[in-house]
Amino acid sequence: MVITWLQNAMSLEIKNSVVYVDTAHNLWLELEQRFAQNNGPRIYELKQSINSLVQGDDYVSLYFSRLKGLLDELLNFEVISSCTCGAMKNVLENQQRDWTMKFLMGLHDSCTNIKAQIILIKPISSLSEVYALVQQEEKQKQLSNPLNLHDTLALAAKSTFFSNRDNPKPYGPPRREKSFCSHCKIPGHSL
Repeated sequence: MVITWLQNAMSLEIKNSVVYVDTAHNLWLELEQRFAQNNGPRIYELKQSINSLVQGDDYVSLYFSRLKGLLDELLNFEVISSCTCGAMKNVLENQQRDWTMKFLMGLHDSCTNIKAQIILIKPISSLSEVYALVQQEEKQKQLSNPLNLHDTLALAAKSTFFSNRDNPKPYGPPRREKSFCSHCKIPGHSL
């Protein structure tokens, strides 16, 4: 019954190649050997993406979402077995610490103060808790400084343009005023 169910889920070409397999277990093993892919390149790609990911000019929420997505996908490939001795608790705590440190290392330099405060917390908070703290800090900065850097630079450039348009300055060294003789009314000398 299981063999029939598996064969009905296959394309006709694959089904014809496994029609004489006698047990569901043997069918599964044959398909696994034939179609199992090596996850090494994908794991390498994920770890490389995680290590190179930085916040840049993005909001903290976007940076966190990208990092969390990569970490979750990597977790699908890395099997962490459970045990009753408690040793896995340390492995999971180390993993959470590493993820939190990666998040902090990728934050923009403007977050230096909050990063220093978080690193001093013992034990270090989970990735989600640290994200919440950093996001609160970002919101606080936005409330205290409603104009972001891009808006400030745009306003500065605009004001410079309009002030130069009303009072144009020639390029090159400044010109000296020509002297003017008040007696003979000829420019170039003075009396």
